[in-house]
Amino acid sequence: MDRLVAHGVTNIVVNVVHLGEQIAVRLKGRAQIVHEERLLDTGDSVKNALPLLSDGPFFVLNGDGLWREKSGTIERICQCRDLVRLLSVGGLAEATL
Repeated sequence: MDRLVAHGVTNIVVNVVHLGEQIAVRLKGRAQIVHEERLLDTGDSVKNALPLLSDGPFFVLNGDGLWREKSGTIERICQCRDLVRLLSVGGLAEATL
């Protein structure tokens, strides 16, 4: 999350299921939390988060993904203003830019 903020991301929304309360406490003030009763697929999780997302483009990062520090992927995603390019760089994505 620190890297996202460092690159200008102003709205971070996190969907939680397992250990949701603990995660919410840990992220308090750093992200908006969507509590889900059961594990959903990405599309349903995004649908649940829509009320907290802006009207502009957004991107999705899966919490079980691993980002190598020097890969540059987050930087490329955060710099992208073209949704078509964004989809090809890192998958659909929020965090308001």
